[in-house]
Amino acid sequence: MKYCLKCGIQSEDNAVLCASCGAAFEGQQDAVKNEGINTVEAPDANQYYAQYRQSVPSFAQNPTIAALKRAGSSTVFFIAVILYSVQILLSLIHAFIREPVSNTDIYSEFNEEIGVQFEKIQDALSTFALVVSIPTILICIGMWLFYASSRSRYDGPLPTTGLTMIKVINFIFLGFLLLFPFLVFLTVLFGNVDTEESSAVLIAIIAIIIFAIVLTLPVIYIIGIINTINTLKKTIKTGMPSDKVSGFVGVMNFIIAVFFILTALAAIRTLDIVAIFSNLLSAAFFILISIGLFAYKKEMSLIIYKNYYSASVSTYTPFV
Repeated sequence: MKYCLKCGIQSEDNAVLCASCGAAFEGQQDAVKNEGINTVEAPDANQYYAQYRQSVPSFAQNPTIAALKRAGSSTVFFIAVILYSVQILLSLIHAFIREPVSNTDIYSEFNEEIGVQFEKIQDALSTFALVVSIPTILICIGMWLFYASSRSRYDGPLPTTGLTMIKVINFIFLGFLLLFPFLVFLTVLFGNVDTEESSAVLIAIIAIIIFAIVLTLPVIYIIGIINTINTLKKTIKTGMPSDKVSGFVGVMNFIIAVFFILTALAAIRTLDIVAIFSNLLSAAFFILISIGLFAYKKEMSLIIYKNYYSASVSTYTPFV
């Protein structure tokens, strides 16, 4: 038995050519030429791999992934992220820099002592505003990461770091909203434990019911955001289309936008320019996000319909 020096395949001792690649064995090339036998060159590995890559559809060519990347890198989403970033910056400026006509001045007109006390807690309020803005800053970073990954031409699964960051922050918000009524209950209950009033427990129960009702919509809203993010991450992982985008989130975004517009109009009375622009930017952000969500949901529905229609046509057998 002997081995081909080109491909390494084992052949019989009396073989002139390799049965696998067609190359002539060493010492027999001249005999092959004299006999007029045509040899076959072994295929080049790099050329074969290149042909294979062209024949197999890439991850980026998946119409579902392409639609998701278009949504994540769209002009609507890009402008929304910019507006959100500027809004956060204005909120921080508003927390540390007061306008000429401020809340302190208004309170001073009614009562000088109130104005003095409000002035003392200005630093504490500014620090609190900075701490509260940390989750929104992280969400903004997550949105920029998602936009950058959608813009990337990398031929592979999209990174989900940005979506995961946004999801974690919303889970924290959800936990806080669910615990808040119970914290109010405990505060009212133990705050009156030394008193003889039997109505303390009743007040606490009423308070927790009221807060539960008030917080129902925010809880559903955050759950909708989390479910939408899960849908996006599943689509990225599997490449399968899904239109399970929360319509409730889209509608609530429009309602929230109206609230910010009304807040901006109210800020006109105090000539608080930073607050006016901050609220208007927030309103525009929520409107653009809803437009992007509904557009993505529509495109996913079309892809699902096309896939279903193609499958139905391919499996259809006419009745004879």
